[in-house]
Amino acid sequence: MKKMTSVLLALVMIFALAIPAFAEDPAPAPSNQKSVDVGGEAVAPTITVTMPTGVVLGLNPYKMKYAGATAFLKNEKGKQDQILSPMAVIENKSDVKLSVNATVTATASTEDITFVQTANDAATSASNDAKTVFLTVQIAEAKDKTGSGWKSDTAPTAAVLTADGEAFYGNDGTSDIAADAADTGKMKAIEIDATDGKVANYIGFKFAGAAAEAPETPWDSNDKIDVAVVFTFNPVVLTVAQQQNNNG
Repeated sequence: MKKMTSVLLALVMIFALAIPAFAEDPAPAPSNQKSVDVGGEAVAPTITVTMPTGVVLGLNPYKMKYAGATAFLKNEKGKQDQILSPMAVIENKSDVKLSVNATVTATASTEDITFVQTANDAATSASNDAKTVFLTVQIAEAKDKTGSGWKSDTAPTAAVLTADGEAFYGNDGTSDIAADAADTGKMKAIEIDATDGKVANYIGFKFAGAAAEAPETPWDSNDKIDVAVVFTFNPVVLTVAQQQNNNG
């Protein structure tokens, strides 16, 4: 009898020790809970700009009447400017407001050509051997795709290209190279509005200047100026007030 009792107690102990194991199993999720997977999507702006091609800068030191041989300069036909440069136009159809900046760097085709900082410097250099060029650049919103003029009634400030051939802008909005130490020489960004993808807006740029008329070494067909204009387009984040104004 004692042996049987011991066996029964042992079985009770086994079952008693097994009960906590059942309690540790995770309970099934209540039937009133449901889950939803939410995917992510980036709403990114589309910057769509069309850059001009075949842009040419004509150097005409002797003020000859231009014959209009180059397609880009056809509208300069008959002109006698020392720098021949119709407006080149960038077409913008971006769906976001843009901040536009540019760096301008000119390179002479020969070491004989030197960039000077005033038109007078170019004119008075005729007595020396250097072929000097005074060159400026203007960049602003254009009126239309044809480059017929600036959007604003006031023409943009012309930046002077330094002796290194780089366009210089003073912080006070002028192009005075000898301004002050605080001047960074960088162009102030232009902001242009977003478009609806159909009606575009435009950025124009053009050059002007002067050149030595009669240096000791005459100008020839190898004397040219190449210019690199590098534009940067960045989206502009609108304030709440600007967004409400745009939405009417």
